[in-house]
Amino acid sequence: MKYELQTIPDKRARDWSLVLAAMNIPYALEKHEGFSSLTVPDEFIDEAGRQIELYEQENTEENAKTELPEAAASPLIPVLAVFTALFFFQACLYQSGAYDSWVDAGNSSNISIRAGEFWRIFTALTLHADVGHFVSNAIMGGIIFYAMFSITGAGAGLFMAVIAGAAGNLATALAIPAEYHSIGASGSIFGAFGILASYRIVMGSSAAGKPDWKPAAAALAFLGFFGTSEGSDIFGHLFSLMAGFLTGFIGSSVTASRKKQPSRAPGVIFGMAALVIIAFSWMKAIGGL
Repeated sequence: MKYELQTIPDKRARDWSLVLAAMNIPYALEKHEGFSSLTVPDEFIDEAGRQIELYEQENTEENAKTELPEAAASPLIPVLAVFTALFFFQACLYQSGAYDSWVDAGNSSNISIRAGEFWRIFTALTLHADVGHFVSNAIMGGIIFYAMFSITGAGAGLFMAVIAGAAGNLATALAIPAEYHSIGASGSIFGAFGILASYRIVMGSSAAGKPDWKPAAAALAFLGFFGTSEGSDIFGHLFSLMAGFLTGFIGSSVTASRKKQPSRAPGVIFGMAALVIIAFSWMKAIGGL
């Protein structure tokens, strides 16, 4: 006696027949109009059903692994949002008539930071000397942030860039005991370049099996071209770039260890954390105004 499994499409019937043949299970394949039927002896029906079920389960899991990840949102909107917010903040300070007071309260003063005013390492990132200073940072920073957000996501990338820029300000304060102060988002921009380079190194190493240090060379060249000009915060740029490397390696290593696409929730949390840190730092700064 033979048992008919079911009437199924031709392609699936061929696949199932190959499974049965591999397992030495006798079968008969009959083709009809666009469909086929598989029959097996009744004493093999349980084993045939089990093998076909295993095949379908494995095939479903393999398709899930090779499924293309959900397209990430364009980083253009977050980049525009970041630098638009900085522009309006700068404009509001100018319109307030107390711009100099805000700069005094929020600049990265080495002496003040060493005295315990650590909020300055964050507030200084949001201040700019004039429109030209802001525009140059916005153009260069927009390009780098766009590339970084494309890899890290906007929330995580913003958080790491803020931390790297602040770490650069702190390291400068500790390395230079004399009075020295700076303002500008360039610390976070150089930190973002370091983050981007470290992600590229880790991703390149994963793909090629050995480290690709070209992004590191590119970061050093970027520092040489744009970070050492006369009047620039050379130490802040150098330390921020180094902090970006370290922060990026940590972030990229965590990302590389994940088996599946990370959810968007952590990115939102990190992005909100960056904004909260900046807001809290300014609350501390304006307490003295």
